[in-house]
Amino acid sequence: MERKKNLSKKKLIRYGLTLLMVVLLSQVRIFFVQIDSDGSRFQEVDQTNLEVYENSNYFGLKVSQVEDDLREVSPYINSVQALKVFPFKLAVEITHHQPLFNYKSSGRCKLYSSYEEIIIDSENCEPIKLPEVTVQQSNITDDINISNATKIIKVFESEDIEVDTVMITNEEINVISSQAQYVFSNLQEIDEQLKRLIVVLDEVERNSIEYVEFDLRYKKPVVRN
Repeated sequence: MERKKNLSKKKLIRYGLTLLMVVLLSQVRIFFVQIDSDGSRFQEVDQTNLEVYENSNYFGLKVSQVEDDLREVSPYINSVQALKVFPFKLAVEITHHQPLFNYKSSGRCKLYSSYEEIIIDSENCEPIKLPEVTVQQSNITDDINISNATKIIKVFESEDIEVDTVMITNEEINVISSQAQYVFSNLQEIDEQLKRLIVVLDEVERNSIEYVEFDLRYKKPVVRN
């Protein structure tokens, strides 16, 4: 009976030592990184940022720390989700903000996402090619200006028109592209004027009409060529 007890203890000790060795020697292997981005322009995280975790102890690695570290890599990063997958693997999923335009007002330049979120707020605009929204003598709140600019730029993008500048005043919103100028009223609902724009653009395209300006302030928009 005593011999069986000793054997059981030895097995238990061997099992414990084996488990301890596994814990001590278990090193993380990163096997999956998904970066949701429009092409490669805003893929701020690469394998270099993840190598620091490559030889970490699997059981000692804190997922929350990985997520916090990767969020600090770039303001363009929207979310990070890390998951430990046994045995000894780390899965990382990263999503990015989609920059839509630079918004210049009160001496500041704010980079806004397509969801009207501020990505960067600084004195100077980001050196990337995006529409520039400028406010000139407008008593309308920033929230309304940003909402209108977002709607306008998204509709123009859907129509394959590249916007260079959006200038906002109390009465007008002037949109300038390399192709033409588009005038909206800031005293009317922007949604209705955008509907007019889509209709007129379709008509212009069907009839191969050249133009240099659209005035959307009227129920029957004015097309100047």
